[in-house]
Amino acid sequence: MSSFITIVIPNYNHSLFLDKRIESILNQTHQNFELILLDDYSTDGSWEYLIPYKNHPKVSYCLQNSNNSGSPFKQWKKGIELAKYDWIWIAESDDFSDLHFLENIIEFIESNGLDMAYSQSYDVDENCVYLEDRIKWTSDFTPNIWGDNWVQKGNNFIVNYLQFKNVIPNASACVFNKKLIKQKDWDILTSMKICGDWLFWLSISENANIGFLSSHLNFFRYHSAVTRNHDNEVKRMTRVYEEFIVLHYIKRNFNLTSYKVKEAHEKWFSFFKIFDPYVHKVFYDANMFKSKFSFLLSFYFFKIKSYLKRYFKIKLEFN
Repeated sequence: MSSFITIVIPNYNHSLFLDKRIESILNQTHQNFELILLDDYSTDGSWEYLIPYKNHPKVSYCLQNSNNSGSPFKQWKKGIELAKYDWIWIAESDDFSDLHFLENIIEFIESNGLDMAYSQSYDVDENCVYLEDRIKWTSDFTPNIWGDNWVQKGNNFIVNYLQFKNVIPNASACVFNKKLIKQKDWDILTSMKICGDWLFWLSISENANIGFLSSHLNFFRYHSAVTRNHDNEVKRMTRVYEEFIVLHYIKRNFNLTSYKVKEAHEKWFSFFKIFDPYVHKVFYDANMFKSKFSFLLSFYFFKIKSYLKRYFKIKLEFN
């Protein structure tokens, strides 16, 4: 196997898990890689833990932001731009991997002429105790194809699976070629906090050859600090908003799920109505949803987000 990999660990406040994460990378059976360590201005001592790795022969960069970026996908972008090699593994800082992960997935990629591939995962808790098999995440598809290895065209993957939900639920399980990345999509991606990974896979899957390994080579950490566990009003509204953006992206680029976009639009505005009735009335009654996507997207990013920031700030101050 000749492929060289750039591994990016984008960390924020995961000091408890960094030892397991980094050691599961440095001890991979496939050793053709560089490691990039990025810290997004952690406040839990993570940076002090990472500093000694600066001089490790496998570490190309060990960098800390001077301020928190506000989005994990800005760190993805930073790491990919620093990457020496075309093949990328975004190894999330709270997850860990089987020591044969790279060996198996690179062999799978090379033997099938793939542009990206990912493996099955187990969910584990903060103490590495098994919780469940990730195949349950795709159990609403019939058949649930994730019980076996498969290879398929990216467009088929989008139409049959990825347009409905994020069926690549963990970046740590995936290796992809950075040549697939559409630079024009970074502006949208780096503005997102929760659903950016779904949008990223959609963006790079088109016209790619994609494969899946049913072997459980990745361990998806489920703990109290995980974003998806923060079930408060801000997170719920952010998720609805970002799902709306993802569905519009699908509709614009693949001419799919128009009914889902309308459904997401209604859900978003039901939230919007609660905290800003006046703006809701002006834009909802004016049927702004029927405007061209380019204007709608611009409006959502530069107008509605300002209302969200204002509202969230007030809400948090008074709580």
